[in-house]
Amino acid sequence: MWWAVVPGWAAPMREFSTAVALSTILVATVASHAGVLVVDAHGFSDTTGVAVVRVFAKVESIARDAPLLTKRARIRAGRAEARFDTLPAGKWAVMVFHDRNANGKVDHGWNRLPLEDMGFSNRFVPTLFTGVPTWEKFAVPLIGPVDTLRMVIKPFSLTNSEQRKPL
Repeated sequence: MWWAVVPGWAAPMREFSTAVALSTILVATVASHAGVLVVDAHGFSDTTGVAVVRVFAKVESIARDAPLLTKRARIRAGRAEARFDTLPAGKWAVMVFHDRNANGKVDHGWNRLPLEDMGFSNRFVPTLFTGVPTWEKFAVPLIGPVDTLRMVIKPFSLTNSEQRKPL
């Protein structure tokens, strides 16, 4: 190397070369563990509004309603699809809801029950008996280069068999 013969340049250039090599290895390692998550949601009763897909990265974010990533998707023929690129491998929780009025939030009735149809990863279905969605109930692992999560959107029900009646 040319810098090895220039006085005073050998040590700094060796450190710089080491730093560049380690950075390259780190970036390659992170990129090799990053994956794509495709959320394929179906069960939308109409095409009014949009589908909102939220990805949660940790337990605390669900309680605070603070998703790491949010995307809106068009609803076509009862389906919507959203793609999240370069998610690191690990556990993620996904929620999809039919935002009929396109306000970006789940609307609730006077009784605080959700008025908009929704779906959760891990096939979690909220009812009065299952309680509120928690990390343990709907987190799923992302392990492959491309993971497709198929989700069903349903109206909130008091039990698994009784559907919510319109007000």
